[in-house]
Amino acid sequence: MVDREEIRQRMAMAVPRLMDEECFAEGDRVYPIQNAKTVVRFSSHYGRTVRAGQNSSYSAYNLAGPAGVRTYGDHTAAMVLRTYGPWWCDVPSYAQPLGPCPNWFQSEDYIELEYRDATFPHVVRIRETYHPGSVVRILACNVTPDEAKLYSPDSIRWQVLWSGPPQKGLPSTIRQFTPELDEPEFPTRLLRIEFNSQHMDYYTELDCCQLIGKHASDKEYPQVDASLEPIASRNSEPDVTEKLFRQLSLEDRAPVDLEQQISAGDYSDVEADDEYPSNGYFDDLPMETWLKILGYLDFESLCTATRVSRAFFRACYDPFLYRHINLQPFWTKVNNSFLEIVEPRFHFLKSLDISWTGGCNQVSPENFDRFLQACCTRLTRFRAVGSPLVNEATLIFLNGLGDQLEELDVRSCSFFFMNPDSSSRRPALPAGDFSDSDDDDDDNDDDDDDNDGDGGSNAKEELFLLPQLTQLRRLNLSNTDISTKNAVTLIQNNPLLEHINVGSCNLDGTTIAVIVGKTCKHLKSLDLWRSLNFSSAAVVALAKGCPELQELDFGWLRFDASNDRCLQRLAENCPHLKKIFLTAVRTERDSDITAFANHCRGLEQLDLLGCNGVEPPALHYLLSNCPNMKFLDISFCSHVQDNHAKDLRREFPAVSIKKSFS
Repeated sequence: MVDREEIRQRMAMAVPRLMDEECFAEGDRVYPIQNAKTVVRFSSHYGRTVRAGQNSSYSAYNLAGPAGVRTYGDHTAAMVLRTYGPWWCDVPSYAQPLGPCPNWFQSEDYIELEYRDATFPHVVRIRETYHPGSVVRILACNVTPDEAKLYSPDSIRWQVLWSGPPQKGLPSTIRQFTPELDEPEFPTRLLRIEFNSQHMDYYTELDCCQLIGKHASDKEYPQVDASLEPIASRNSEPDVTEKLFRQLSLEDRAPVDLEQQISAGDYSDVEADDEYPSNGYFDDLPMETWLKILGYLDFESLCTATRVSRAFFRACYDPFLYRHINLQPFWTKVNNSFLEIVEPRFHFLKSLDISWTGGCNQVSPENFDRFLQACCTRLTRFRAVGSPLVNEATLIFLNGLGDQLEELDVRSCSFFFMNPDSSSRRPALPAGDFSDSDDDDDDNDDDDDDNDGDGGSNAKEELFLLPQLTQLRRLNLSNTDISTKNAVTLIQNNPLLEHINVGSCNLDGTTIAVIVGKTCKHLKSLDLWRSLNFSSAAVVALAKGCPELQELDFGWLRFDASNDRCLQRLAENCPHLKKIFLTAVRTERDSDITAFANHCRGLEQLDLLGCNGVEPPALHYLLSNCPNMKFLDISFCSHVQDNHAKDLRREFPAVSIKKSFS
């Protein structure tokens, strides 16, 4: 047996710079440990958009660097996802998927982390410090975003190192999650962690993510040619490859002239497939019924069905089946070749979800622009959550759709309404590039010269690229760099808006709320999570102007709820409210809770985290008067003790009553 200290000395001689880091020993092998250097991209987080010098409480950027949380519980220095549990899918603002989704895809959120040294992953160690169990997939990329600019988009590859279902019922203790990984096909500096929090009882929190393995220069480790086809693995999702998607191109099944005939809808010269002379009962069905049945298949299953027979092949080639497409589950496969292959089938697109796609330059801007021009002129709904494909050209194209577009969801996109002389991409923040304050009390007191509720705008003149959109019903701009001026213009141009989400944006909340109250008379939901400069006058404006409101998120907005009886007037004027989040507002009173109980009998969700003025009797009255209540968060409410929470849970077992601890 080789002495462990001897191995360390050998490593020090071979790779001296790694000896500054902790090492991971397994048998007679020692592996260097790397903490994440940079948070590259993420889909959502509990914090607000962070810039250098700002408070980073609960931010995704906290996952960069070494561990900082020592005890199990709620800590502002951890990364926290924006949602948890089933309640976020049971609200008016929830947007159903744009088309069927494969059963194997269960990810809801993600974060991408960049490391210093290219490594063959042997262990990925994720430190979960509160309510563990939400990690469902770990992936590695063969390039980083900066390196990707030097490579062909079609040569960029992602490998699933591990995947599994979310875990339930785990002990209430810090967990070092180290799942068994597949054999790595290439060294990596970029990891992606994906989450599903629907089963969680409360917010999940993570402290750090360590990459452990052999350095890429280690001669003992087998070097793998990244150009080779991926091998089958126990952790990979079903085989969704370019070859499978190519079934839709007809290039391998029919000559060019037959392809042209089928594209034109002429099937007269197509002979029955010799290998599959019969399709059973399907042969007796009219084509309309075929299309109705096949319409329930997700995109991958539809591609697979082309292999059944020539009749199935013809049916699966019908553009009718490609009007509502959800490409989010297949984001690892969407590249230039993919878009070229599917383009002939996407000419009648009405709804398109390209969320998460385009990372690491997998799709060139020129190819995506050509795809939009060729396939998306009929779009009514467009979603691109966390997609780098959204740029100035994309917005100009969407603007050209005019009053045809009804839904726009570009949350967490790094380019949106940017200033003419500002970068088209928010730079990733490395560890230590922002404040690590443990106190979020002044979270809305940002006095930075460049952050006066105007989306970080410094330029003299701002771009507004969507003046022709006038019929939007659903708008989601959360966690983007949109300015208050551009948000106001977009809202004013779309008076039919029913759902607006500008959470985690550096906007002037009072200005937005007043404009919404004047403009959007049929508004159903509004999310102002962590906006700036909010006031009781904004609440009154919404109460007067939006009587159809069913959902409001005022989380972390600092205003005096006792002024103008604003919350009571909101309850009186908006009796259809089903969800209201008053997280960390702190100034609610018993009279406000009583008003909700008296006027909003259909209330289902209420978040009072951090409230200092509500007593247990008011909560009991609320739960007694609102029989549909499903969710109540009374964490850190100074007048509500643990025994009060237990009594309420015992008397109202159908309500999920939350009381966190730090």
